Amino acid sequence: MSRTRGVAHAPMPNTRLTPAEIRALSALAEGLDTVGALKRLDIGLDTFNRTLRNIGDKQHRSTRASKVHAAYLSGELPLPASLVAPEISDEDRELWVAVASQPDLQATADAVHLSRATTSKHIDDLVSRFGAHSESHLVTLGHSYGVIKAPAATSPAKG
Repeated sequence: MSRTRGVAHAPMPNTRLTPAEIRALSALAEGLDTVGALKRLDIGLDTFNRTLRNIGDKQHRSTRASKVHAAYLSGELPLPASLVAPEISDEDRELWVAVASQPDLQATADAVHLSRATTSKHIDDLVSRFGAHSESHLVTLGHSYGVIKAPAATSPAKG
């Protein structure tokens, strides 16, 4: 895999998420699966799917992991607490960043120069090896470990 540069910090569209959308992403970021999120949010499957679709429309992203990452970058989800990172290879780091930053599986595969099927297998392996509950949770762990970095907050320019 070759190095992916700059993709973790692509600007996010300036569209605010609703409180319900933030709650849905928060549940995913914590590693809940669909059933767990439905129970936590006390909503039906159709409502949950519509909420995720609306988030995707606003962010121009289709994967749950990239939606969670976009919400971290926009500040709509608070960044998770820092954790001491395990040893992470350059290839794992590259794939981790691509999972978070790319809008869909094909773009992730293109970013790491692998087929979709191989990329999917590598993602599953990464999720398993680092104890994530899902790809969305992997993104949260990536932020906690500093594998995925959110841009530093800047103060407004004085005029």
